[in-house]
Amino acid sequence: MTIRYATIGTSWITREFIGGAALAGGLQLAAVYSRNEETGAAFAAGLGGVPVYTDLEKLAASGIDAVYIASPNSLHYPQSRFFLERGIHVLCEKPAALDPAQLLELQNLAASKKLVCVEALMFSYSPTRFILGEAIERAGKITSARLDFSQYSSRYSALKNGEKPNVFSNKMGGGCLMDLGMYCVCPMLSYFGEPESIFCSVSRFDADTDLAFSAVFTYPFGDVAVTCSKAGQSRLGSEFIGEGGTVCVESLSLLGNIRFINASGVSEQLAPMPERRLVLSYEAREFRDFIIAPERTRKRLEEVCETSLGVAVYLEKMRSLAGIKLV
Repeated sequence: MTIRYATIGTSWITREFIGGAALAGGLQLAAVYSRNEETGAAFAAGLGGVPVYTDLEKLAASGIDAVYIASPNSLHYPQSRFFLERGIHVLCEKPAALDPAQLLELQNLAASKKLVCVEALMFSYSPTRFILGEAIERAGKITSARLDFSQYSSRYSALKNGEKPNVFSNKMGGGCLMDLGMYCVCPMLSYFGEPESIFCSVSRFDADTDLAFSAVFTYPFGDVAVTCSKAGQSRLGSEFIGEGGTVCVESLSLLGNIRFINASGVSEQLAPMPERRLVLSYEAREFRDFIIAPERTRKRLEEVCETSLGVAVYLEKMRSLAGIKLV
């Protein structure tokens, strides 16, 4: 069975996903959507002559089985709901919704229609997450952890020049916390569970833009510090520090360049830095399998949905503590 899918959005991540889907197999690009016909045509050039749509109703009626949504964050929920209501499976870029209630609504709607609706959170699908988990156990009793995703945004200059790119606008569901935060929160919850308490602080560019934030999550073993920024580039990555060694991760999003350094300082490479398309192929492959083998993958689908919902709950708590308001 080949799944005919369409893409929503014309950014670099959409093009990377198309490459990842090709690596996964069983997924055929059938259409692309853009609000602007010229932009859509330019994006579709070189993609085998796939049709371009500027009308969502016409796209939904075109015979597609599934859709990959990578539009501005504020459009993720309404567009996901739109396609689910029309019997079309949805893989939506993170965050799939702006709050847990919206996300749960999408998950329940999909279940009621026997459809798949999942969030494209790379950590949830990467097999390297098991390598990292084993390394953390190998480090022995964890005493602290520092999780960072600070990435200088290519759109930061535009922001400083008076523009307001969607990725920076809280009113569009953007900003540092919503764009980068889940890359830290997801592994934290996956490896350590729910914290006892949270402290958050935020650095703002203006009232509509959180530029950077930090948070401390308290656990019985100690604290997990989380930092993110769209105005600077991290060079140290993240660390899980234990009595028996330290696990270093250069990229939490790609789970790339993972090293274990024992108590004597001897370093061991556990995982290289992967190509982004390879990482995206993991989520494309599971999305495909959720659709074509629902009984075999049911428990796995539930796990992915629970992970996304848990992250959404903590992002909402963090926004509340930091005073970040969306839309």
